[in-house]
This record gives sequence, structure tokens and C-alpha cells, in this order.
Amino acid sequence: GAIRNLYKQDKSTGTTTVSYSVDADPDEIVNFYQRKMADNGWQLSKNINLTQLPGIGNGTFKTLFFKGARGRCQVSINRADDFYGIDATAVLLNYMPDSATGRMR
Repeated sequence: GAIRNLYKQDKSTGTTTVSYSVDADPDEIVNFYQRKMADNGWQLSKNINLTQLPGIGNGTFKTLFFKGARGRCQVSINRADDFYGIDATAVLLNYMPDSATGRMR
């Protein structure tokens, strides 16, 4: 039921960014990505949980960091309690292949 809002790929590095909006509980989305990423060979390396963001306010703001055989992926799941009437969870995925991370060191 998610709606894709953005798909952007840098052809020179392979870095890919995708964003979705979905009407689902953030914890449900976190569980989905933890399960699906593990099923596809990705290992959770770190997670960050915040209850507020400056300029946004209170809500659920979670970021999962994964490592895989071919690179790294960051999944951010964000839902503000009251953000200008927007009642959806935003999901942002950033994938960086190992070849791109090596260039950034």
C-alpha cells in the first residue's frame, strides 16, 4: 500500500535513493524491513530511535543501518505526531554500493 514519491539513481556511483509514503504504523514498517532485509542477506548494523526532531516536533523517527555483501543501506521511517495535517509515515531508503563507499573514504 505504499506510494513511491521519489526514485533517484546516480549512474556513475550506483547510489540509489527511494522514498515512499504509507499509511502504516512505524513499528510495523520497521519489522517489515528488518525481516525482508535479513531474508535478502542484509545484516542490521545499527539503529537509531528518536522521539522528536527539531522543526518537526514529536513523533516516531527511526533509522536502520544495514550492511550487505555489495554495500550499505539506510532505511529511515518517520512519522510526526502532528505535521501540518500529514497523517502518513515517510520511508526513505538510501543504498550505497561498496564501490561508492570506497570513493568517499
